[in-house]
Amino acid sequence: MLLKKAYYYFYYQLYKSINNSSVFSRQFRASLYLDILFIIVGLSSLYLYGTFVDSGFEIENGKWFIVLYIGVICIPNYFIFEHNGQWKDIVNEFDQLPRKTNKIGRCVVWVIIILIIASLIFSIYLMDQKARINHTGPYSREYMEQQKMDSISN
Repeated sequence: MLLKKAYYYFYYQLYKSINNSSVFSRQFRASLYLDILFIIVGLSSLYLYGTFVDSGFEIENGKWFIVLYIGVICIPNYFIFEHNGQWKDIVNEFDQLPRKTNKIGRCVVWVIIILIIASLIFSIYLMDQKARINHTGPYSREYMEQQKMDSISN
């Protein structure tokens, strides 16, 4: 129950931080941003898995998992927030909290968002370092030779 409340509060803070100057509604964009954050968490996890657990893992190998993951995130969020206007109840509930509580909550939410984005950047950095060390991907000898041939022919 506490996790559910925290999830709703995270949505609420995203909703409150969005301005109204867009074609898309605030509740849709808040839900979309929440989806994007979960997708970033999933991608970071895949990158870290490929770095530390399965060194042969490449992100292309998990493309069906990624599509399924996105569906598992986006569809429930629609029913949690958008369906039957449930977002209104969530916003009204958290609007009743004291201003100081919401200020602290906003700071906590933004720190979590920054950590999620930093995690993605760090995991991509680790994958790049692994590719450099193992001479794979854009650092493989075949790829580099192909780039040389392409630049000479142009």
